[in-house]
Amino acid sequence: MAVRGMLTICLFTVGLMYWANAEETAAAGGPFPPCRDATTCTCEPVINVTPQQMGYCDCKNLTNWLSNTTSGLSEAEEDIAELATDIENLKGTVDVLKADSHKAEADSHDESDYMNYYDEIAQATCTAMNTVRGWTFAVRRTCATNGRTCKTICADRQLRAQYPGVVASRPMACFNSLHVNSNQPKLAKGRAGDEKLGLTIHKYNSCENDYCGPNYCCCKTDN
Repeated sequence: MAVRGMLTICLFTVGLMYWANAEETAAAGGPFPPCRDATTCTCEPVINVTPQQMGYCDCKNLTNWLSNTTSGLSEAEEDIAELATDIENLKGTVDVLKADSHKAEADSHDESDYMNYYDEIAQATCTAMNTVRGWTFAVRRTCATNGRTCKTICADRQLRAQYPGVVASRPMACFNSLHVNSNQPKLAKGRAGDEKLGLTIHKYNSCENDYCGPNYCCCKTDN
């Protein structure tokens, strides 16, 4: 029995030495240290993870997996950068389209429908001066030397044709002309604007001025 026990111990010792030498040989033959049956693995580059669905720790497979994951992440970051560039380009295109749309709208209206209050001032003034029944219009006139007079402008058939129906079928004539001054200062809000000169209108009591004076013609129909 003693001999058998000694033989067993010797064999066990030889096995341990063989196993140790095998691990040292494996470690020297590659960049990945042996991991045996550990549940976690640490190697270069430094990782400490539990392999999924593997009964042993394989540093080489883990390192390859990390390398592939890093490569995929780099490609995803490049895709994101390209998408960000595309988004910026689209924003620029949208801004250009908006600007073109606003310009087209501005071109279709020399001045926005409700922002040119000089038209409203002239219309209110001409209507107040018309003491007879009928339609009243404040018509813009180009302020220029040797320009068309308000008498000629109001009597123009093409002007009346712009208002189909009763106005187009009736004669229209000038009864006064105005210059609505657009160079007046804007008054401050509240009492700061009290006793200050603001908007002004010059009334000509004539329809035959052909110089740069009237910029609005007061036109009316007979009834």
